[in-house]
Amino acid sequence: LCSFIPTMLGRKVVNMSISYVNEAPLGTDVKVYCSREDDGTFYMRTILPDGQVNVEAQLIMENIYDGSY
Repeated sequence: LCSFIPTMLGRKVVNMSISYVNEAPLGTDVKVYCSREDDGTFYMRTILPDGQVNVEAQLIMENIYDGSY
């Protein structure tokens, strides 16, 4: 799922929650939807071709310390 977050550069996942709702057999195409809150939390959902939810996830991001003061 992190591959679908446009702002991963310089950030890390500090918490992740995934709910597997329906199975997606190997090779199944899914649509990925993503939204972002101002606090760095991302909400993601993948949808199967028949319209059923495959996965719902919450990812909490944080900036990576760059060593400067």
